[in-house]
Amino acid sequence: MRCLQVVKTALTAWLIALVESLVIIIIIQVLDSHCTKGRCLTICLIASQHIFMAICQHQMYSVVTMRCTLLFNIKLAPILLVVLPIFSSSQSACPSQCACSDRPFTVDCQNAGLDRIPHDLPDPVGLKQLDLRGNQITGLVAEVVSYMNLEYLDVSDNQIAHIADHVLDATPRLKYLKMRNNKLQEVLPGMFRGLRSLVELDLSYNNIADVSEGAFKDLSNLEELYLSGNKMNHINETMFEGLNELRHLHMEDNDISTLSSSAFSALGSLSSLNLQYNHLRRIPNDLFSSVSHLRELNIADNVIVEVEAHAFTTRYRVAGQISHLEILSLKNNQLQGVPSQALRNLDKLSVLDLSQNPVVKIDANAFSGMPNLQKLVLCSMPSLAVIENFAFSELQYLQELQLHSNHRLREIQTDAFKATPGLRRVDMHANALETLSANLLEWDRVEVIDLRYNHLRCDCHLLWLRNTLLARASNATRYLGQELRCYTPEQLASKHILDLNPEDFFCSPVEVDVVSTVTTLKDDQFQDKIMIAIMGSIGGVLVIVIVILMIKYRSAYTTAYAPTMDQYVCKPKRTRSRSSMCDMEAQRISVTSDDTASQNLRSSISGPGKNKRRLYRVRFAENMEKCEHDNELDSS
Repeated sequence: MRCLQVVKTALTAWLIALVESLVIIIIIQVLDSHCTKGRCLTICLIASQHIFMAICQHQMYSVVTMRCTLLFNIKLAPILLVVLPIFSSSQSACPSQCACSDRPFTVDCQNAGLDRIPHDLPDPVGLKQLDLRGNQITGLVAEVVSYMNLEYLDVSDNQIAHIADHVLDATPRLKYLKMRNNKLQEVLPGMFRGLRSLVELDLSYNNIADVSEGAFKDLSNLEELYLSGNKMNHINETMFEGLNELRHLHMEDNDISTLSSSAFSALGSLSSLNLQYNHLRRIPNDLFSSVSHLRELNIADNVIVEVEAHAFTTRYRVAGQISHLEILSLKNNQLQGVPSQALRNLDKLSVLDLSQNPVVKIDANAFSGMPNLQKLVLCSMPSLAVIENFAFSELQYLQELQLHSNHRLREIQTDAFKATPGLRRVDMHANALETLSANLLEWDRVEVIDLRYNHLRCDCHLLWLRNTLLARASNATRYLGQELRCYTPEQLASKHILDLNPEDFFCSPVEVDVVSTVTTLKDDQFQDKIMIAIMGSIGGVLVIVIVILMIKYRSAYTTAYAPTMDQYVCKPKRTRSRSSMCDMEAQRISVTSDDTASQNLRSSISGPGKNKRRLYRVRFAENMEKCEHDNELDSS
């Protein structure tokens, strides 16, 4: 009986210990579901209870055993009730308005109504990411010091107007700091001192009007900087001092109106630059020549009227030096022509966007010097009316052309796409095109053709388009063809081109002659210009030769037709006998040229015209004086 009683007592003790252990585990899980130290304490307490109970059971006395169990329970309960809540609240309690998670240890307190950064978050040493977006925090102060291993801090959409001195020194491992949409007005030196591990800093959409010299010099490993949506009106070349590793700079939506040639000279590693939505009017020479690794540039949505010839490349290009620019956007500016000189020699450029500029026409060879261009966007140009022959020549690798929504574009000349064998996608919808030449493109190679919403005239000259679309196997091309409608003539207006029969594409004989003549003239326009230039050059050369010959033979011509001195002899009155003698004497003098004076006179006549006239007057005066003298003698 005694052995049976001992067994019953032992089983009862072990059952009680098991139930109590389960209760303790449940309490710990409720109080702190994240604290690893709490779980360890629970296990230790349960193990201690088992050991204590085993010792009591070895006494083999039921009374002693029950007393041991009772004593253990009575003494352990107050300890658990006091120690566990304290341990949980001090080490692992997650605020009720926040969400906590492990691996890595993250605390999310978005829109929690906080007016300061909490300093008693769970496991401050192990905290890696802290999200405090959408609160009412007014400044970064000493609370951040508690989280020395913090790597990610987001305090966007708060009311932060200042950052306390040296407050961020205690977070040397911080890599991402986001302060978007706050109330900062300036960036001062030392504000980010100690953040040598920082790789991304977001200060966009604050009220920053000035960045002091060397404000970022402590951020030696910074790779991405956001300064968008502020009130900066200039860029100082010392503003980015120390940012030797910066790869991406975002400065869109500011008030910047001018840029000096050395504005980005300190950013030798810059890869992408966004200056969209500013007030730039001119891109000066050498602005990006020092940024040799720049691959993406966005200067869209400004008021640019001029891009100088060497804006993207150095003015004095050395052998082997090339630009690394791959993506360039000049969309929505005030350019009246393609800046061909500035775009020339962009050897690596693959994407170019010139949309929404008031360009009137695309000239021949407008895009020469960009052999690797693959995508060209020329959309929504309000003034574009014509694209000339050879406009896209030399673009051997062009694959996609976006040429849509140009409501005045009526003409694309036949040779505009000469030497573009790689073109695969052509979007020319919503223009004012009336007809297209079958020789405009290598249509068999084009995979997607979009010609919807144009002013197409469905006549015999457009029958080829219907046949081409029907023959295409591409589903995309056939879908676009379903929306292709006639605009004129009236009887075919709004009808689907693919639904028409070949005989519907009708031309009258007169129209055929006129259209063919016009087409021929357009096709020969470029050649005519060349012939006119050649003929003009030949004519100019002939005129120059004739002028030279006239100057050269002017002397002989003048001498041959020079008047004789007979015209300048005196004509005395015939009533006097001496006058006839005088007249005969003058004629004798003019005819006879044996004496020295006569020879000198005739040699002087072959000289310049001014001297000739002077000698004529002198000789005439001498003859008249002699005649007067003879007349006086005769009268006397």
